[in-house]
Amino acid sequence: MRTLYNEPYSPKKKEKKKVIYESEDPCFDLDPVGTESDIAFSSSEKNYGWLRVTKVCVITNLLALSVLYLCYEHKLLTTVIHMEMKFNALIKDFEDLSENIMAIQEDHSLKVKEISAMIPRLSQVNNKLVSDIDQEIEKIYEVIEEMVLSNDRVQSLVSSELQKYDADKTGLPDFALEATGGSIVSIRDTKSYNDCSIFSFFSDYCHKTNTPRLIIQPGVLPGECWAFEGSSGSVVIQLTRKTFVTGVSLEHIPASVSIVGHTKSAPKDFSIWGLEHADDEQGFLFGHFTYDNEGNSLQTFFFKERSNKPFLFVELKVHSNHGHKLHTCIYRFRVHGSVGKLLT
Repeated sequence: MRTLYNEPYSPKKKEKKKVIYESEDPCFDLDPVGTESDIAFSSSEKNYGWLRVTKVCVITNLLALSVLYLCYEHKLLTTVIHMEMKFNALIKDFEDLSENIMAIQEDHSLKVKEISAMIPRLSQVNNKLVSDIDQEIEKIYEVIEEMVLSNDRVQSLVSSELQKYDADKTGLPDFALEATGGSIVSIRDTKSYNDCSIFSFFSDYCHKTNTPRLIIQPGVLPGECWAFEGSSGSVVIQLTRKTFVTGVSLEHIPASVSIVGHTKSAPKDFSIWGLEHADDEQGFLFGHFTYDNEGNSLQTFFFKERSNKPFLFVELKVHSNHGHKLHTCIYRFRVHGSVGKLLT
């Protein structure tokens, strides 16, 4: 026998190998610690053990899968429920939105109908307004055309007014004018005012007594008047011929040329009568009139009541003056009308 390192050679006994089966999965852990001798069991027992272990493992895995499936199904169901809740909320919001849209559409439709109904009226109003404006513009143009007079037109108007002024200021015939045949026939019971105080500023006239004839004469200078006592009086005038009387004119000086600064002695309320003869107490009343001492100095009064027959005599009755306590003054009295026929 050979030796190793001077040691006698001796054969080593083979040790039995210990077989250890270890596994994390209990289904495959047949024997945690064992030897070859431990697993040396019969073939039938070995097959039965494997079947039993396999069945346990399958059942365990199925249970685990079932648990996982139930958990997943629960989670899925919860998700579905949550999604359904959100979907229901979304549907409700959509329904609310649809209702709002429908309400807005209805309101819009109503407003459109109202506007559509108003359009014809607005059109009518607009057309009327345009028409009124056009008419007013036409009137303005007419006024402007009337105002914009040519030099010839102005000269013609001035000439006409001057001729009218020269024609006794009225442009109407005076049938009471003394120069053409008119005369004073009566003053009834009226008394002329002879106090020289009314001519205190005209001492040269104090020796005179103004007669009623002055009222049918052309002069109307201050002091050229017939004054009678008090505020009422009358005078009967014979006209130049029988006349269809249509109006009268009464004239007094303006306050601006009065030496006393006022015209309180001017007649105020008066009436005009047509007489058949000088002593006629009835007569035909042409009307009652009022002289305005603050208006034009010459004022013409046309009659509304007219007679179908002509008169030769006319009576002027003065009923009041503008406040003078002593006397009333008449400067000029005119009678207008026509001879041939009644003027309408």
